[in-house]
Amino acid sequence: MKPMAIAQLLGLVLLVKGSGRGGVWVSQGEGVTWITIDGDSAGQRVDNFLIRHWKGVPRSHIYQLIRKGQIRLDKKRVKAATKLPTGGQLRLPPMLLVCREQGSKTELDDTLVARLQRCVLFEDNAIVVLNKPAGWAVHGGSGISIGMIEALRLARPQARSLELVHRLDRETSGCLVIAKKRRVLTALHEAFRDRVVEKRYVALVHGDWPRRKTVVKSPLYRYVAANGERFVRVDHEWGQAAHTELSVAERFGAATLLWAEPKTGRTHQIRVHCASTGFPIVGDKKYTDLPRPSWARPLKGRLFLHCSSLTLPRIEGADAWPSFEAPFEDRLEKTLLMLRQDHACLDHADKGHADNQRINKKTNK
Repeated sequence: MKPMAIAQLLGLVLLVKGSGRGGVWVSQGEGVTWITIDGDSAGQRVDNFLIRHWKGVPRSHIYQLIRKGQIRLDKKRVKAATKLPTGGQLRLPPMLLVCREQGSKTELDDTLVARLQRCVLFEDNAIVVLNKPAGWAVHGGSGISIGMIEALRLARPQARSLELVHRLDRETSGCLVIAKKRRVLTALHEAFRDRVVEKRYVALVHGDWPRRKTVVKSPLYRYVAANGERFVRVDHEWGQAAHTELSVAERFGAATLLWAEPKTGRTHQIRVHCASTGFPIVGDKKYTDLPRPSWARPLKGRLFLHCSSLTLPRIEGADAWPSFEAPFEDRLEKTLLMLRQDHACLDHADKGHADNQRINKKTNK
């Protein structure tokens, strides 16, 4: 039986015609739920609260419910950005997923759960710190069925709250912090805004970086290209202030390993700041068209940008946290190994060439 027929038999009102591979989300006409907002949820935006409450429901459906007035706060219509007050009464229509005929699982399989568990670097009663793999988005969106935060919520259905404290690009790997309590989330958001969180990235760039340390403060502007793809560029007229400190960790001649410390949190900040100086990050298909060198084959198309360490300030009511360090994945390690081997061979060849020149000079005398 088709989803529409099932919905009609159940007396449900169809919200959308489809929702990808998972099925069709519908909203019942009766049996609404009223939630009293507690202190832990107070101050949160309506849309963020619903995304957490309805784990797995596509965001587009949630925003559609808000626009249609099916979400009410103290019997009044709300906007997505409306902040929830303590003691407020939030009206929610029940949601049901009607699966397609071929069927699909909305829960995580054991392989994905195990992979997610291997990403955990640290956990206590306030936060979870993950070593995010490259290629896995931090949250679902257009063209992405499930991000790390949705996967974590599905893997831990008993968790009352799991929220992203900050974000990493899909192509970037490394330290990612998840808050398990609303007050922790708010405090850490404030710490990131006040720039008291210490973040350190490792980036491999093309070419021989000319200085030991560089400070880049080029303003950055986000825009959408004609094909709909989002980009960031340096723009001194319309750009937002951005500040990155870059220093040399290791030189290879053909490439340089850099420490990158972003003092602001703009989209693609490190990538664009490196590219704008003439030294794009290896594997960055978005901001460089340089051919892939032979020593970059182990990357298998990934970007060499990794959030290697992160230090959070102590917040009220929580234990002091250690500095978190995320180890490299194999693709990064193998790339550096190949670079070191190639560089050592070049050094040996240069030394041999210099020795030959000295011998020839003595012979000519």
